[in-house]
Amino acid sequence: EKKINNFTKNDDILLKINKLIQKEHYNPKPVNDSLSAYVFDELLNDLDPSRNIFLKSQADSLSNIYRFRLDDLILKNNCAFLDEIRKEYKKSLLRNKAVLEKLDKEVIDYGTKDTVRFKKLDSDFYLKASEVEKAWNKKIRYEVFNDIAVKSKNLDSLKLNFGAMSLRSQKNIIENELCKINVSLTDEKPFEDNFYTIFCSYFDPHTNYFSNETKSSFVSTLSKEKLSLGLEISLNEKNEINI
Repeated sequence: EKKINNFTKNDDILLKINKLIQKEHYNPKPVNDSLSAYVFDELLNDLDPSRNIFLKSQADSLSNIYRFRLDDLILKNNCAFLDEIRKEYKKSLLRNKAVLEKLDKEVIDYGTKDTVRFKKLDSDFYLKASEVEKAWNKKIRYEVFNDIAVKSKNLDSLKLNFGAMSLRSQKNIIENELCKINVSLTDEKPFEDNFYTIFCSYFDPHTNYFSNETKSSFVSTLSKEKLSLGLEISLNEKNEINI
């Protein structure tokens, strides 16, 4: 990130986005506490949709500092809050990475009874430092059962081969989780670009931010012959290709 006279590249981009919206939007909203709360909540939701990254203490601390202050900082062209939020995000990712690497070396016990609670996206952050390993142990066990259950309808065969199947499934699931964490740790552009898009969406749900790289990639997919096969390719949570 380039910094000249305390003015960063992030400040410049957000300043330009806000100026453009305030000038070109037919009915622009003011940059106030309402925007601040929306942008802050959406950013944390985007970073931690499953509520297994940020600790409750981290989310509460960030909320107390920034939830109703982002508008003031944005109007002062000060985007330093992005670095602070990203710092806490990276700290959380590294904590989860250490837990997953530890679980990857262990033989997980699948014979214990447990309960899985599916939390809504807008639910409060709940994770405590002492419960991180327990939460990931539970998540991995659930994912393993879910993965094995779809492989066959023959319950006797699944029971008979569960030991070997669970080891393979556990290894693949943990590797995928570690891969996602490593990508998030090394590639910072999505963090910034997602923030700009969230900022734009407050004014208009159909307005997105396109970086130069994203724009170039998008333009390259457009057919010069005005023809298209209608194919769209993406990765699911298991890093499988969806077409």
